Amino acid sequence: MIAEICFTADWLERKRTELGGVDPALLERALHAFALLGHLAESDLEFVFKGGTSLLLHVPVIRRLSIDIDILCAAPAEVLDRSTDGKNRCGQSRPACQVASD
Repeated sequence: MIAEICFTADWLERKRTELGGVDPALLERALHAFALLGHLAESDLEFVFKGGTSLLLHVPVIRRLSIDIDILCAAPAEVLDRSTDGKNRCGQSRPACQVASD
């Protein structure tokens, strides 16, 4: 998953420069989105990662950043709540979790 060093100001500044001077706040938010995805992947929750952020995993050069993750999940609401509450890794680690239905 994402190493703690990636959340430091030095690392973020290096990456910001490598990506052509992207907004540092946007870069940090994108990093948090991928951290949340990593925590969900470590959980027992079965889901499909989709949308614009998922495309970043398939392009050789990142031209735009996305700060949300879109997932499809057939689990009932109580299972989703357990996957994102404060009693598990996702709920205890950055970033904060929020579940919203489409």
